[in-house]
Amino acid sequence: MRAACFHLGLALVWLTGCAPVAVKNSVADADPLRRAVVEDVVLGMADVMAPSVTTLAPAHAPGGAFDNALYAALRAKGYTLAAVGGRGTSFDCVVDSIGGTLYRVNVRVGASTMSRLWVLDGSNAYSGGAWARRE
Repeated sequence: MRAACFHLGLALVWLTGCAPVAVKNSVADADPLRRAVVEDVVLGMADVMAPSVTTLAPAHAPGGAFDNALYAALRAKGYTLAAVGGRGTSFDCVVDSIGGTLYRVNVRVGASTMSRLWVLDGSNAYSGGAWARRE
């Protein structure tokens, strides 16, 4: 009886370990917001940090369409992306819904933070002001 319970418990632990991990979704996973914000973040970062000499260490693994598009665009611009938690300047980009059609984009690179508002108006996405930087 104990052996059967042990094997059942072992099988349960094994199956739990094989369960898929939930994907982290962003509010910016859908176009047109994704495309516009990715392009804007890459251009804004290029004004602050030279792509050819900057290695970015993402704070988390890409978890959705927005993260994948952003990381691919950063690489295409010339940035080197290290493994999560690897050597390089820490990097994170978060898009938050702040109500209605307004979104806040926060980009953290090392000790610097860039923030900008975005508006999603049906099939159009546009920035709601200039980048604000905090060192």
